[in-house]
Amino acid sequence: MRVKTPPPIFEKEEEINKWMMMHSSIGELLGAYDPNKNYPEGTTMSNHLQSVWGGEVTFRLNEENANGIGSTPDPLLPGVNSWIELWERQYGLENSCTSHNWASGSSTFVCNNIGRRNIIGGHVIVGRVASTTARGSNDVYIVPICTAHYANNAVYMRTNVYTQGIWLNNYLN
Repeated sequence: MRVKTPPPIFEKEEEINKWMMMHSSIGELLGAYDPNKNYPEGTTMSNHLQSVWGGEVTFRLNEENANGIGSTPDPLLPGVNSWIELWERQYGLENSCTSHNWASGSSTFVCNNIGRRNIIGGHVIVGRVASTTARGSNDVYIVPICTAHYANNAVYMRTNVYTQGIWLNNYLN
């Protein structure tokens, strides 16, 4: 179930400016808004923050999910150093991989999340097959996964520890 929630609150105005993207009259990206810069006539502004934060999602226990391939260029929110930090700000510190010691087709899969090391905020999609997701999709989520799961697109996972995730709205846009 997806629940729209307000995006994170920023303490400094310059953090907000990083998420206001400027575009020329022909659609060329001019970069993040700079209040000290004069922009040419016809320049438009888009709020990138709204294209990142969709809200919270709650998966069913043992719901299947797989890696979202191609998520590396997905920009972080300002003031957040990693995707796992975004998840932790919403839900608290994690102590395990969401799919702890489970991967499809393997009775011996072992997570490498010893003492919270090697846990990242992984981009996942619902289903059994890791795949690339189209820009603008509303079907990508952030959940805590270990780097062993992250590095293995041949397996799918399940939500056997955490069922909460961050829903990304308008993915990669």
